[in-house]
Amino acid sequence: MLSLLLVHLLFPPLYSNPSQNCPVSCLCYDSSNLLRVPSNRLTALTYESLRHLESLEKLDLSRNFLSSVEQGAFRGLSRLRHLHLQSNLLDAVRGGYFFMLQNLELLDLSDNNISSIAVESFTSLHSLRLLVSGNPWVCDCDLQRVFGKITSVRHLHIDDYDNLTCAGPPQLSGAALVSVDNQLCVAETATVLVITITVLVTVIAAIVMAERNRKKTQEKNWNDPDGPFETQDNDFPKNTVVFL
Repeated sequence: MLSLLLVHLLFPPLYSNPSQNCPVSCLCYDSSNLLRVPSNRLTALTYESLRHLESLEKLDLSRNFLSSVEQGAFRGLSRLRHLHLQSNLLDAVRGGYFFMLQNLELLDLSDNNISSIAVESFTSLHSLRLLVSGNPWVCDCDLQRVFGKITSVRHLHIDDYDNLTCAGPPQLSGAALVSVDNQLCVAETATVLVITITVLVTVIAAIVMAERNRKKTQEKNWNDPDGPFETQDNDFPKNTVVFL
């Protein structure tokens, strides 16, 4: 019995399939360890979408309209080795998406709308080849830190890193990430340094001006004939004896 029949209930049939052993919305093989559901207009993966498919080793959900993946959607797929999510509408990779996929070897996220990625998404995986080209990456210091962390871990590898291009910020649009990745945090650090120096100069200038004003006020008090230490004759009534 093919556990893949559950998919027929979860994903509505969109075209006919001559195979009598597979759901009409899927392309299946005789073994239940492979499921291909490309080009089926799927929009979301929920917590319940892939239940009872524990035997899967390869899952192809490419060329759909997936824009969201619920936390735990891949739970139970402990045997999964290949996961194809390319050519969808995913806009971010968040921590916890792939936490339970301990045997995952290949993850294809290319050609989505991903602009940010959480490094903790992959820290629990033992050996992974990652494909992420064709996404609108915002090339900033955060992205450099994430990819730097991924590439520094021996069991994680970005196969198409040399093909990644920047979609933002505007001054880096179209640039190859590999050609600017070493400069991203330098530019951010320089910006922070400039802001810090500007604030520091402003504070120092304010202190200097306050000190100058204080000295001017003090000098005025000393030089004023009506100052606090000057005694005038008319301060006392006539015929008044003053005892010193």
